[in-house]
Amino acid sequence: MRAPAPQERPSPTGAHGPSAGAPPGPRPRPTAPTDPMAIVALALSILGAATCGITALVGLPLGIASLVRSNRELNARGGHGLAIGAIVVSGAMALCLPIFAAIILPVLSQARRSAAATSCLSNVKQLSLGVLMYTQDYDERVPIGRSWTNGLLPYTKNVGLHICPVQRQVPYGYAMNARVSMLPMRKVTAPSECVQLFDAKGSGANRTGLSDLVDWRHIRNSAAFSFMDGHAKYAPSAYPPPVFEPGKARWR
Repeated sequence: MRAPAPQERPSPTGAHGPSAGAPPGPRPRPTAPTDPMAIVALALSILGAATCGITALVGLPLGIASLVRSNRELNARGGHGLAIGAIVVSGAMALCLPIFAAIILPVLSQARRSAAATSCLSNVKQLSLGVLMYTQDYDERVPIGRSWTNGLLPYTKNVGLHICPVQRQVPYGYAMNARVSMLPMRKVTAPSECVQLFDAKGSGANRTGLSDLVDWRHIRNSAAFSFMDGHAKYAPSAYPPPVFEPGKARWR
């Protein structure tokens, strides 16, 4: 026969486990929720690297506010470390902001001037096409100098073409070559080299002039010119000026 299994002896407390009257152990403290302001502040400070420090200017006060709030509500708010990190990163980005500005602002200014110069050249091109349409209706003669802006209006239908984007306060920024006023097109030796319209100094409708009236107002000290064949381009002042005499040619 099998021997009977030994019976479990009852514990001194009368139970198999710990005494019901024993004090419970320490309970884990609940984790405080992370302050959303600290998260936003850190995100804005990191984004400052992509926004040249602009968002860091917002992240810095948010990080300070989050840090102050977490210190006041020590057990109710988390994110103390995130707030400190946001303050440090935002401060570093804010210190770099003048460097970013010194790099970015000249680039933006150059881009704006380039866009204005492109628009100016487009104006001169359209006015030049208006001159060519005028010559087709008037026996191949260029408009008369004292009324050329008025003479082109039926063809261009836009007075705004006479305004250079670089000098928006000037209503008439271009002039016509005085040597081609009322000139028959057949008398122009080299139409692709002879100046027709150009950027001019000062302001006024129906102006005519020669090379001394050219305004080198665009980037790299250049000016917009249109020529008797209808094309337009920029020419820098460092090179010999375009031909104003219709009976001459530079390369012939």
